[in-house]
Amino acid sequence: MVPDSEQYRDFLQRVSLSAINLKFLSFEKSTLPGNVSIDLNSDEIAYHMDDNGILHAQLEVELTLRKHVPHDNQGSDAPADCESQEEGVTFLGVTFEIQYDMVSGERPSDEIISKFLNMHIPLHVWPYVRELISSMTLRAGLPPLMLPLYVKTV
Repeated sequence: MVPDSEQYRDFLQRVSLSAINLKFLSFEKSTLPGNVSIDLNSDEIAYHMDDNGILHAQLEVELTLRKHVPHDNQGSDAPADCESQEEGVTFLGVTFEIQYDMVSGERPSDEIISKFLNMHIPLHVWPYVRELISSMTLRAGLPPLMLPLYVKTV
């Protein structure tokens, strides 16, 4: 069941962001000169509401940069640039924990929480993910990687 807009607006007026914390960070670097492909994955958002009316959510993001270099096709009829092999991989995994306080102790419905998790939490956390990835790639001696803005398609 999808919550009606009035119920959802009421919920949004009763919730406030209280914390965004870095819970986990993993970074593995290799040398990546040349043509790089980027894979960005984000898992389902896990959450629970504690007895004090605080909504805790976790967003995990994994970024993989793969370096592709052309095969050396000497003695082959195939053009040198038609195939490539993976030479270097850089991996960054990050988990953020987000906390929201509820103005009233009333627990929202699962439908409202689900809509909130899918629509608002990625928007709240994405600037932190972008900054972390940009600064970590720069600190690792790679060109700083600027992720695009998060856009939620409805």
